[in-house]
This record gives sequence, C-alpha cells and structure tokens, in this order.
Amino acid sequence: MSACIVPACRECVTPSEGLSDRLGVGVSATCAVHCAAMGSISLAPSLSSSLSFLESIEWPLLVMALVIGLWSLVPAYRKHHRWQPLGLFLVGLAHLFVSRVVEGHAEVIITVLGVGCIAAAHALNLRFCGDCQDHASHGDAHSH
Repeated sequence: MSACIVPACRECVTPSEGLSDRLGVGVSATCAVHCAAMGSISLAPSLSSSLSFLESIEWPLLVMALVIGLWSLVPAYRKHHRWQPLGLFLVGLAHLFVSRVVEGHAEVIITVLGVGCIAAAHALNLRFCGDCQDHASHGDAHSH
C-alpha cells in the first residue's frame, strides 16, 4: 500500500527532488520534439540548413538527460529503495545511446522509446515520492 520504506518519512519530496523530476520530464519532451523536428526537416530539402543546428544539440540533450536523471533518481532510490524509476531510466538511456549508432526509422523509433522510458521514470519517481508524502502528511508510520 505504501510506497515509502522510510518509517514515518516526513521529508520525502524536497523542492529540488520534485524540480529535478519535472526537469527530467521536460528534457525528455524536448528530445521527443527534437526527434520529430529532425524527421520532418529531413523530408523537406529546403530546410536542410536547420539540420546541422538540430544535430548539434543531440549530445547536449543526452548529457542533460543523464545528469538530471542521476541527480533525481539515484538519491530517490537510496531513500525509498524503489528500483523501478532507476531501472526505467537506465533502459531509456540505453535506448538513447543505441539510437546514436543506427539511422533512419530505427533511430526515430529507438529514440522515442528511450525518451518515453526516461519520462516515465521521472513521472513514476514523482508518484512514489508523492505517495510517501501523502502518508507522512497523514501521520502514518510505515515501513516495508
């Protein structure tokens, strides 16, 4: 029933934890929009000058997803011992790294799956921390 392992946890969601998960979802959404833009622009030769700019932000987006994910999900795992958000994040990162070495439709599909996993990891982490905060606000002492 409870998502939190820490007995009577009253500080499950700090402002920076909630912010980092929201940033993680935002970076994932940005990656998805970027991927869609790349696919659309590659179909329109007149817009090919925009392609080099969009390609130049792929690695910075990947690094941002990595840093924000580690900043948010590793401390949450240490607190709650819930492996699902961290596992989803790692699966998503693996997809993104694989997408860097494939081309065409496979790249798009693998990228979308990767950013979906990363966004889901952050959303799940927010839910787990929110569940814990709900229990703490009701004064429930709980442990697993």
